[in-house]
Amino acid sequence: MTVRADVLSAGMQGAGMISIHRIVFLAVLVAASPLFLSQASAEDQTGQRICQFIDERGVIRSVPEESLPREAKSSARCFESKPQSQPQSQPQRAGALAAPSEIELDGSVRRRELSSPIGIIHLRWPVTVQRLFGRSPSRATLEAARAVARGISKPGFPSHVQRMSIRWNVVFLDAELPETQIPANLRAGCHPGWMTAQFLPGVGIQEANVYIVGQRVATGCGDADRLRVDTRVSDQHLIEVLVHEMGHAVEFQWLRGMVSSDRLRAEGFATWFEQYVGDHSYLVRKSDPRRQHAERAEIQRNLSKAAFTFSGTALDYSRASMYFAVIEAQKGVYGIARVYERLAEGKTDFFFAVEEELRWDRERIEAEVERYLRKH
Repeated sequence: MTVRADVLSAGMQGAGMISIHRIVFLAVLVAASPLFLSQASAEDQTGQRICQFIDERGVIRSVPEESLPREAKSSARCFESKPQSQPQSQPQRAGALAAPSEIELDGSVRRRELSSPIGIIHLRWPVTVQRLFGRSPSRATLEAARAVARGISKPGFPSHVQRMSIRWNVVFLDAELPETQIPANLRAGCHPGWMTAQFLPGVGIQEANVYIVGQRVATGCGDADRLRVDTRVSDQHLIEVLVHEMGHAVEFQWLRGMVSSDRLRAEGFATWFEQYVGDHSYLVRKSDPRRQHAERAEIQRNLSKAAFTFSGTALDYSRASMYFAVIEAQKGVYGIARVYERLAEGKTDFFFAVEEELRWDRERIEAEVERYLRKH
């Protein structure tokens, strides 16, 4: 997750000049869905070969070449991953990410304003994208929002998260991304979704912008025409991607805007949140996201026995989510809440907060993850 922070000043009557921090997070997010191990983070895997194939359930999968099933070797398409260039901290205006309402869409364009339990959603999409899914983007977006609302209504989530109601600006894009409106590193990558958020530190999130690339959700990257699209699977993956993006907004709200640039924590939370919401959404739950992410986390552990560091691969997303999964398994969502109360103070990082609140040092939580993976 790349962070860009701009500090603006605004005059407030009665209290003189008060500095208002307008924090904009460009979250280059991949929802590594249970049924679609997206190449979305493959560009971060410098020097690795990634293989894409269709499994026995008709689902498009992308895995490191060394993890390719024997039966898929004859039909898989493999390619060298590319390192992703980091965006400039102050990008040129021509290369800046445009607002969802300003993104140029080709052909016939649909617009909807949806009332959801987590706020009003302003949605735009081209008809070309709709053909990739069985559900319309508006229906999928609303289902994702409702699933998120059900998830955060459960015990353990603080009241300021449960009451979350913000403005959402969502745009679906086709494969031809506008060069002047989408930064080059996002066009060159394979991330199915990005998000920006605006919020006030100490208060919470004010507005969220979500960008979804339809073809990347439905077929991945590369020679997509060679891979058939099962609209039921692409619908399922679309909702998972949307839940992942919305999960970042939930975390921003939980931390009341006191968000540090910690990709492991942020992507781990959002990927765990997909799994948690899956418990409360039939469409997500039927793909068994907890088992799928546990399997991927185990692959990551087997590929590298060194201490885990988050480098942005799809397997890393699953691995990072296990820290939240083990806390939930033993302490419930209340355990995560205790950690996040400490993080919201803005004085510590994730692992220090876990140690301070749960008395689990890094060695202990890694051992808990290992035990959790053996059971799953």
